[in-house]
Amino acid sequence: MIKQSALTGEMPSSAMSDLLLPVITENGHLRSSVVLLQVEWHRQPGDWDELRKQILEMLRRSIRAGGDLLLPASACSPTRESFFILASTDLEHAQLMLRRIRERLAGLSELASCGSVSVSARGIWLPTRSGETSLEELTAQVAEKITRLARAADAQSEERLK
Repeated sequence: MIKQSALTGEMPSSAMSDLLLPVITENGHLRSSVVLLQVEWHRQPGDWDELRKQILEMLRRSIRAGGDLLLPASACSPTRESFFILASTDLEHAQLMLRRIRERLAGLSELASCGSVSVSARGIWLPTRSGETSLEELTAQVAEKITRLARAADAQSEERLK
């Protein structure tokens, strides 16, 4: 059974936009680039709440406060869960974040015994401001794009498991 969450439909888009605003904007303008990082955890069925808390805490420690955002949980199943980070960086610098996350995940010994984790990064298209388009409207467009990308990544992961 898949649990629904903020990225897959429960959070109003305005709330998602409010979350994203400080990450995707700087000095009243959209940043030049942002990246969506995905941490995908494939696991054996079981009670992994404590390990999940450890993973989330490790991810929180791996991001820059004010510049990056650990997004609300994505859809998950008993054997798979995805975590998403929106980072105010480019793909080149995102590789440093991915390496840091991989190294820290490797330090969670219980993780290796229950399954596997993969991490990836994807650049996010940012619209250009033209005419009367407000920063809030642009932020809403980016929020919608990130939600669609997260849903697509989850659907793709589910397909690989079939």
